[in-house]
Amino acid sequence: MGHDIGLADSYYRPSEQELLKGYLSSVDELTIDSDTKMLQKQVVELEEKSRDSEYILKAKLQDSNTEVQTLKSQMTSVLEVLKLTKSKDGRLGKDRTALDSKRRIAFSYVDDNDQIVDIKIPIGSVEVGN
Repeated sequence: MGHDIGLADSYYRPSEQELLKGYLSSVDELTIDSDTKMLQKQVVELEEKSRDSEYILKAKLQDSNTEVQTLKSQMTSVLEVLKLTKSKDGRLGKDRTALDSKRRIAFSYVDDNDQIVDIKIPIGSVEVGN
């Protein structure tokens, strides 16, 4: 009959893109085997969390390795000072070697003039005094 009463322009008509977007957003809820889909999503999320955790652990391990290397270097310096001190006629004041309250290795030795020399080694440097 072809009658037009003018109401056709008053109704919302979604485009195909809008219909597809709406359908795709609700596919998971409409799917009968949704457990598999949800489990796949959870696996993906857990893999991402695992990658993040692995990255954090690697960074912490690297920090620990750096700290260990720094401590090894400092201990090597301390041992070199001890060797140099002991090489002075082998007279190291063993009974006075200790870790003092300021976290320094403190020891003494007898020099060529039979004087007691106190050595205090804080982390990263050397202090020599009588």
